[in-house]
Amino acid sequence: MKVNYTLKNPVGNRRYFMFEGIVNLSDILKFAGVDQQYIVTKKILSVPFDIEEPITDVMLETEVYKP
Repeated sequence: MKVNYTLKNPVGNRRYFMFEGIVNLSDILKFAGVDQQYIVTKKILSVPFDIEEPITDVMLETEVYKP
């Protein structure tokens, strides 16, 4: 199942991406063409009205990852 992720703060010119899998809090994201890595600090799920349907829309808050 593919999930649509929205970045609260765009990374470069990227605000949305699709990913077949789950992105969790504290995951580190690396986007193609961007030198920095980003850590997920908050995750907001859009729950469908029919709870039997899978969650396919998620908003992520990220900040620059500093190891």
